[in-house]
Amino acid sequence: MSSEKHTHHIIRIIVRLVLNIGLVIFFLNYFGSFFLLEGGTKAIVLVGIVFAFVNWIVAPILRVISLPIKFFAWIIAFVLVNVITMWFAVWFVDALAVEGISLAIDGGIIGWLTMSVILGFCNWLVKIILK
Repeated sequence: MSSEKHTHHIIRIIVRLVLNIGLVIFFLNYFGSFFLLEGGTKAIVLVGIVFAFVNWIVAPILRVISLPIKFFAWIIAFVLVNVITMWFAVWFVDALAVEGISLAIDGGIIGWLTMSVILGFCNWLVKIILK
């Protein structure tokens, strides 16, 4: 490792520590009824160092572990948005009250889920094509 890269790395660590210590002070000043810390300046510095360490080591591991949960939540949000979109389309066509035209989704929840996934996939394809 070159001396310049080493210096840059050390500066980043120091900045991370200072920012985390600042975060502890921010928590104490603005969220003191929730964030209870005793021990004065030593406690502030120690908790700031612990925050920096946890964010450096533990948080990335938790991000990897939580990927399946994030993916599942994304799928739920994707389906929900498309179900609501489909519902508005059905409602809007009905509200137009054009003689001889109607729109309904049959098949209960399976029908709604199936149509919402197909709608989302087709909208995704349209976006890709129009890019």
